Amino acid sequence: MQSERFASLDGWRGIAACMVALFHVRANGHISELELVKNAHLFVDYFFVLSGFVIAATYEERLARGFSIWRFMLLRLGRLYPLHIAVLFAFIAFDLSRGQSQAENMFAALLPRVLLLHGVGAFETRLWNIPSWTVSTEFLAYLAFAVVIAAFKARSVGVFVALVLLCPLVLYLQARDDATGYEMVRCLYGFSAGVLAWHFFRRFRGALPAGTLAEVGAAAAVLLFVSALGRTAWAIASPAVFAAAVLIFAAQRGIASRMLASKPFLFLGTVSYSIYMVHFFVGARLSDVLRLGKAAGVRAVDLLGVERWAGDVLTLVYLALVVLISSLTYRFIEAPARDWFRNRAPLARTTGALPDPAPPGT
Repeated sequence: MQSERFASLDGWRGIAACMVALFHVRANGHISELELVKNAHLFVDYFFVLSGFVIAATYEERLARGFSIWRFMLLRLGRLYPLHIAVLFAFIAFDLSRGQSQAENMFAALLPRVLLLHGVGAFETRLWNIPSWTVSTEFLAYLAFAVVIAAFKARSVGVFVALVLLCPLVLYLQARDDATGYEMVRCLYGFSAGVLAWHFFRRFRGALPAGTLAEVGAAAAVLLFVSALGRTAWAIASPAVFAAAVLIFAAQRGIASRMLASKPFLFLGTVSYSIYMVHFFVGARLSDVLRLGKAAGVRAVDLLGVERWAGDVLTLVYLALVVLISSLTYRFIEAPARDWFRNRAPLARTTGALPDPAPPGT
């Protein structure tokens, strides 16, 4: 059976990727002072929720019927790994060109990133392409999902319910005790919420609120939640908020969802993984330019822009540059590598699989 394409959710994914890119740039301007931008790190949870929703919609029944876990993971690896490695080594190449290193022992820091283990909590995450910790946790979440579905089949929903109930408590205790493993638990929480959202959507699709009014309300709720509660204890509820929005927009019966399914937003959704993976590199190079300007005596600050309106313009230029570079990395790295891996899992192409859902991005 051919799986459904949730185009409006792809549009949301593109917006979320741009918000994370804005969160990570240091700018002197009105845009950066918006509470929505200051708290935009929460959109990473949207990536996790959406990933769980789309992966469950696309692969759950197939894995339960015996679809190879090896082929499933090979497809996921092809979606995540090539761009991750390309950007990682771009960071390292710049470090080496300047005779610097962000890590005292480069091999020890590099190995977990090459093995996609740097997000499990045992390794330093604030090196090189910092947002890539989500690539590590998401890949492990894919593996956990496949194993749970293959082992428990129809009873697997109980495992995801348990994770959604347990993970917030673990996150609360970790925040209080400064324990490790926060990133992995956060990913499992959001991913599991997305899987449960798919089960809920499949069963109650006809009874869910849908249409323009529901979509506008859901979008407003997301924006208000992130803006007002992103730095409070309530932020732990973000997967539930995002899951509710995913349910409403997945119905695709309103003006907002049709807008998100239009070509500009679909383009952003298509290159969203590239946006997520390259934006930190682009920001780092802009910081290099600022440092060179200061060393040459040019009037500059550590933030983008001396005046606030100029900072806003430079912020938009930065975002446009990120999108432009992302379109190139998608065309020349992401898409060809994805197709190469697909050709090594040929049976996956006969199952009606959708284009592989982009990760955080996730």
